[in-house]
Amino acid sequence: MYRKSYWKQDDYELWNKMSDYLINFAKIGNPNSNNLNKWESYDGSMSFINFGDSISTITFSKEKMHFWEGYYKSVLGI
Repeated sequence: MYRKSYWKQDDYELWNKMSDYLINFAKIGNPNSNNLNKWESYDGSMSFINFGDSISTITFSKEKMHFWEGYYKSVLGI
């Protein structure tokens, strides 16, 4: 059963920011706005936005990038 007390204020704030990225992208083709961390354009590196206790960009090391490239090739055939 749903317990309203389960969700904290930080959860709602994160949800709002994630929604803002999605809405901005749907409206204008760019997820960024002044009140959000910059979501960089794809540049070929394996980086992503981490939505956690804070919002940050994480870039994989070359070793991790090669691991995941090999994994996706073996599992998905890409």
